[in-house]
Amino acid sequence: MTVADEYDPLAKDVKRDPHRWFSRLRAECPVHHHTMPDSELKRQSENYIVASPTAEFWSVLGYKDIHHALHDAEGFS
Repeated sequence: MTVADEYDPLAKDVKRDPHRWFSRLRAECPVHHHTMPDSELKRQSENYIVASPTAEFWSVLGYKDIHHALHDAEGFS
């Protein structure tokens, strides 16, 4: 199993020690896609502060990748 498969940003062990995960992700999967589980979408939709639930997101973890994404807004919108 790869770090991309193991990583769950909502998991307690990730929240407890996120830097260990970020280090692995930078090395093995510097651009990571995460799809929210249905239970999280339900929780978000019940929160009046959340305008609309986030079904998925990308994490960009490498410096060069972040720099590239920030300087190419058209390509990453």
